[in-house]
Amino acid sequence: MTDIALPKIASKKSSPVPYTLPRGILLHVGCGPVIPDGWVNVDASWNLRAAHVPGLRRVLKSLGWISDEAAAHEWSNKIRFCDVSRGLPFADGSVAVIYASHVLEHIRLSGARTFMREAHRVLATEGILRLVVPDLERLARLYLEQKKQGGEKAVSAANDFMRDLMTCRDYSQAKLPLKLYRAYFDTMAHKWMYDADSLQQLFEEAGFREIRRCSYLESRVPMIADVERPNRFSDGICVEGVR
Repeated sequence: MTDIALPKIASKKSSPVPYTLPRGILLHVGCGPVIPDGWVNVDASWNLRAAHVPGLRRVLKSLGWISDEAAAHEWSNKIRFCDVSRGLPFADGSVAVIYASHVLEHIRLSGARTFMREAHRVLATEGILRLVVPDLERLARLYLEQKKQGGEKAVSAANDFMRDLMTCRDYSQAKLPLKLYRAYFDTMAHKWMYDADSLQQLFEEAGFREIRRCSYLESRVPMIADVERPNRFSDGICVEGVR
C-alpha cells in the first residue's frame, strides 16, 4: 500500500490528511466515452458488443434492430463489456477503486444490490467505491415547487416530473425488432431512483464503512478527476464508501 496525498480541491469538506489507497485495479463502470488511461473501463451497452463485429451495426440498423443514434456511436476497443448487475469478473481484493456515475439508476434494485455486494468483494481493504446518481429528492422538490406556483406550472408539474424521472421511454414509433428489444433490455430508462439516504443505505447493507456524501472532486481518490465530470453533479448526488 502506498500513501498518496489527495489533490487540493475547492471544498470545505475535503480532508487534508493523505489517504492510503491500496494497490489494485482502478475500475470505471459505465464509462461511455470517458476512457482514461490507467483505468479498466467497462460498459453494459449491447451496442458495444455489436460495435466489435465489423459491419454488424450497419446490418442491424437496416433491419431496424438499432436506432440511427446507436449505429453512429463510436465505441473504443479499450472498453470491456460488463453487466455489473450480474457480477464483477475480478478476483477478491484485486480492485483499489470503483467509480460509477449515472449507472445505478439504470439497474433494477435487485441488480444494484448484487453490484454493491460484488463491489465489496472485489475491493481491497481500504478500497473506495464512489457512486453518482440523479437526486430523487431534488426532482420531488421541483415537482412540489411547481405545484405551489399554480397556473400553467402546476398543470405541467406532473408531466415534467415523469419526464425527468426517465422511468419509461417511448419506443412506440420504433420498428418492431427494436421495440421488442427495448421492452426487455432497455438500458436507457431509469429502473430505480435514489436520494442520499437510500443510496447510503445500499452502502451500509453491502458492508461499507466511512460512508459520506461528497461534492464534485471531493474524494479520497487522488486521481478522481480522470473520470469525474461536473455536469453529472448538476442534478446528482455522490456517495463514497470505504471497503
